[in-house]
Order: sequence, then C-alpha cells, then structure tokens
Amino acid sequence: MEKLYIEQITKQQEEIDEQLKQAQNQQYVEYVSSKLDDILKYQQQENSSLQSSKQMTVPIEELVGLAKELDGRFQRSIRQLQIKQDQLEIEQSQWKNQLREKEQQQLLQLEQEKSQIDKQFKERLRTIHMK
Repeated sequence: MEKLYIEQITKQQEEIDEQLKQAQNQQYVEYVSSKLDDILKYQQQENSSLQSSKQMTVPIEELVGLAKELDGRFQRSIRQLQIKQDQLEIEQSQWKNQLREKEQQQLLQLEQEKSQIDKQFKERLRTIHMK
C-alpha cells in the first residue's frame, strides 16, 4: 500500500511538474509573442517614419537642377542690371553734354550781352564827353 501511495504521489508530482512546464512554456510563448509584437510595431513605425522622410526629402539631382536654374536666373539678372547701368551711364553722359552745351550757349549769350552793354556804355560816354 505504501508503495502504491508513493507511486500515486510520484505520478501526481510528475503530472504537476508537467503542468507547470506547460504553464511556464505557455507563459514564455506569450512573453515572446508579446515581444515580437512590440518589435513588429517598432519596425512598422520605423518604416512609416522612413517613408514619410523619403517623401519629405528632395532628391539630390532635383536640388542640383534647382540650384543651376537659380544660378542661371541670377546671372541673367546680373547681366540685365549691367545693361541697365550702362544705359543709365550713357544717358547721364548725354545729359552732362547737353548741360555743357547750354552753359556754353548761355556764356556766349552773356558775353555778347556784356559786349553790347560795353559798346552802349562807351557810346554814351563819348556822347557825354562830346557835349
């Protein structure tokens, strides 16, 4: 009887050990499954972030193209400004020449008027002396 009792207890102990192993295995499987889910979620977030960052970034070729276009526009603007500056310098030179011509004309006219006035003055002086 004692032997039977020990066998039953041993059998029960083995069953309990087996159930404990199964429970531990189940718990471990659930833990690993939960960690794998976390890893999967993290990878999905990373992929999503990567996709959105790819959408936000501009390819180097496109940036180089834009830089070349802007440089071309800038160079054209500089040339246009240089042409405009040259035109303004020409106009300024023309105005200066016109001003000099007018000054020369006015000086000539003033000299003629002065000469006329001098003649008239001398003429009057002669008439006064003659009287």
